[in-house]
Amino acid sequence: MASVSASASTPWSPMIRRRNEGRGKAFRSMGRSRDLARSPPTCSVATPSMPPNRWPASLLLVAPGIPGGDPRQGAEPERGAQPKEAPRDESGERRPKRMGSLRDELLKAKIVSRKEVRRAAHEARVRRKELGREGLEAERKAAEERRKTEEAQRKAAERKRVRREQTARAEQERQNRLKTIIRNGMLPEIPSGPRRFYFVATDGKIPFLQIAESVATRLERGELAIVEAPGFSPDGFVLVTREAAGKIAEIDPERVRFSNAT
Repeated sequence: MASVSASASTPWSPMIRRRNEGRGKAFRSMGRSRDLARSPPTCSVATPSMPPNRWPASLLLVAPGIPGGDPRQGAEPERGAQPKEAPRDESGERRPKRMGSLRDELLKAKIVSRKEVRRAAHEARVRRKELGREGLEAERKAAEERRKTEEAQRKAAERKRVRREQTARAEQERQNRLKTIIRNGMLPEIPSGPRRFYFVATDGKIPFLQIAESVATRLERGELAIVEAPGFSPDGFVLVTREAAGKIAEIDPERVRFSNAT
């Protein structure tokens, strides 16, 4: 095999030229095998017009620094190259390592034994075989329907609970407003006298107030009104001003048991 010298067009010609200048005649006197081992082999097909990825395999094996060369021959990674990272999801977060199955977690926690796991798996296989594909599909649809029904019932119960709470809260606020109006508009004391003033209570009974004539006159003129207010007096009835009676009637008309206000 004749020795082929590297031409100036090959990519190794500068390296060979430097070697020849430094070694002189000693380089030319070396054996052919050593000369071939030191200098990269050339091939008539490995020309600059052919991309490196199409060079012969024999050339790639001995040229680890060439792009596309065999990495087993000592090809070094590019300077500044970063190690591969774990894959990321669409949001850019690294994907967590795949966790073990629920069965493995239960076994690890010693909640179930391997025998129980095998028995459950066997029963599941037998059930799938008995039901078949159509049976499994029907069972899946039935389970989905049950889930939807239970979800609808849960939402309906939640709506009822919320409405009850809202109603109770509104009633409590209403009672608080009534108490405030009565407390601010009632007469501290009912002047007693010979006059019995009868009226109809909310329960249908006809009680009376023992009041003075002046108070009865004010009731007849509409200046005062009788309001049913448990807890504010021993008999549960108080006298309030015309303005207070009007406010009470807006909130709870049944509380006003007598009023001549127009």
